[in-house]
Amino acid sequence: MSANIITNEFINPFEFPHPLALTRERYLQAFDQRADKLVTGAVVFEPSTNPNSQTKHILTIKRARHEDYFPNCFEIPGGKVDEGEYIGAALSRELFEETGLVLTKVLAQLPGMAYTTTKTVEQGGKQIVIVKKSVQLNFAVEVAPGDIKLDENEHFEWMWAGLEELRG
Repeated sequence: MSANIITNEFINPFEFPHPLALTRERYLQAFDQRADKLVTGAVVFEPSTNPNSQTKHILTIKRARHEDYFPNCFEIPGGKVDEGEYIGAALSRELFEETGLVLTKVLAQLPGMAYTTTKTVEQGGKQIVIVKKSVQLNFAVEVAPGDIKLDENEHFEWMWAGLEELRG
């Protein structure tokens, strides 16, 4: 893995200001006041029958065809942190809503990303362009054993992806 990964020993939910222990508002106030939206991402590694295997695969889920942004594209499970919600709670909730999997442990905080989305809407007979900045916080997680159950309104396919698939 990358040297940028923060290992288990640095994940302490009581150590301020660890992101999992912050609400959406506190995180944005402390770290990025210009963001319109805060998003979580869960990197779930495929359970291995061979613990010595160097080949790692992560769970990816394919966005629904009707989505405004990136329809038919694979992504990691995750989603928006609601107003007043703790980041750790949002990570667990979004993972369960999108996959039916139950988060049992956060292993590491991974590099995040910031991105902007643009949407054109009609308002009062005029075209208005809405630009929003999002910040995504990603975490490597463990989940309880269970079947993957997608919410077909949001995602319609899943796969365990290795480096080959992720690069493609």
